[in-house]
Order: sequence, then C-alpha cells, then structure tokens
Amino acid sequence: MAGAVRRKWQNQYHRILYGTVSLQDSCPEIFRDHVENYGRLMDLALEEQAYKVEHNISNRLRTQAEKLGLLKAGPRDVVDIHTTALKEKTKMVNLAKAQAYVAEGRLMVLEMMGYLTSYYRKYYLGLSNM
Repeated sequence: MAGAVRRKWQNQYHRILYGTVSLQDSCPEIFRDHVENYGRLMDLALEEQAYKVEHNISNRLRTQAEKLGLLKAGPRDVVDIHTTALKEKTKMVNLAKAQAYVAEGRLMVLEMMGYLTSYYRKYYLGLSNM
C-alpha cells in the first residue's frame, strides 16, 4: 500500500517537474483567473466587431500568453482556457451570438498560441546566448 502511494506521488511530482500536468489540475485558481480574463477578452472582441471600437485585444492576449509562459503553460493549457471560456460564454446566448463567440475565439486562440510560442522562442534564444 505504501509503495503504491509513493509511486503515485512520484508520478505526480515528475509530471509537475516536466510540465506534463495541466494548469487546470496543478493550479485551478490561476487557471480560473485566466479563463475569466480570456472570457472578458472575448466580450471585448465582439464589441470591437459590433461597434468598431479598439480595445487592443492583441496586446492583452500577448500579456496573458507571457503570464502563461511564466507558469510553464503549454498549448494544451491555452486550448483548455479557450474551450472553458467558450463553453461558459455560449451557454445562455442566442445562436447568432454563440456563432460570433466561436468565430472570434478561433482567431484569439491561434493568436494567443502564437504569442506563447514567441515567448518560449525568446526564452530559448536568450538561454542559448549565455
């Protein structure tokens, strides 16, 4: 029994150490904050489309991606944040608004994934210049 518990703990430790544990599992409060922020950005993106205003969504996505990079988040975490926020946003809205969230979300998730990739590329290049 003790051996099984130890193996389970060691497995969890290695998953955290090597970044294979999702942000949702390892830090649910932080994950929730990112979902809420991403959801607000989705609302602002729809507002930009509807009212032709500028909310600087790209810079906000870049900032969020950099915060995720500091947490050693990966692509799966970005997708988890996106899908959770999208599910919440489309629960109680009409079909047209749900489709608008889906359309904007497709662009946003790709953009944030790109920023996260850029974050890691800069990190890697910085390390290789040492």
